[in-house]
Amino acid sequence: MESWQVLLHLAAAQGWDAAQIDIKTAFLYGLLPEEEVQYMMQPEQFEEPGKENWVWCLLRALQGMKQAGRIWNHTLNSNMISWGFTRLLCEYCVYYRKTDTGTTIAAVHVDDFLSIASSKAENEQFKTQLRSVWTISDLGIPRFVVGIAIEWDRERRLVKLSQTALIDKIISQFGQTNATPLTLPMESGLKLRRFDRSSLPQDEIDALEKTPHRSLVGCLLYVAISARPETLLTPFNNLHSPLILTPGSTGGRPRDSFAI
Repeated sequence: MESWQVLLHLAAAQGWDAAQIDIKTAFLYGLLPEEEVQYMMQPEQFEEPGKENWVWCLLRALQGMKQAGRIWNHTLNSNMISWGFTRLLCEYCVYYRKTDTGTTIAAVHVDDFLSIASSKAENEQFKTQLRSVWTISDLGIPRFVVGIAIEWDRERRLVKLSQTALIDKIISQFGQTNATPLTLPMESGLKLRRFDRSSLPQDEIDALEKTPHRSLVGCLLYVAISARPETLLTPFNNLHSPLILTPGSTGGRPRDSFAI
């Protein structure tokens, strides 16, 4: 996520062209090697007449297969290298290419590309190369990427990242739509500790089973890493793994509010 933020910052500060690109059905472009042959039952209503008991031999990776992501990554990397790109050793999702005509830097998240270039012509050349091997969707100037809304101010060379839509979704998902906003999400001086769940009354144990505590923490951490790092300073996000695994009334159980 930090890599995407850096590229957006570079594009805004340097006045570079930025483009968002999506690879359609990306995993299907990955060919399975012979030593990883996979078989699957024929889907219902798609059986071959007279061969209903036969199985399919898969030649390409499918989404959901354990090796699908790895095979797609190998396919992606080999093509990027053939186009003159170099992959950063410290960040495998970022590629760069520097030629006499300009510089292109691309970051990829599964099948979503964020490409910035020193000129629009460089980005167009990259899109043409992508189209030569895959079917793509040219989404134009990045406006909404991996859950982050992007606003550009080209005159002042600024870029603004926002997750308002995702934050509203989290608030609704965890039943906090009518919660009262607070500056501090926990009581001052509250000490969190691990406890024995067997010591709790049954009604509280039942309530805890219905509390999506780890899911909530994960959502808040994603928001913090993506666009709201200041939320990492709140007590709620200082919960450590024992508390996440065993939340309780004095051990990190979500109350009537959380920090956004």
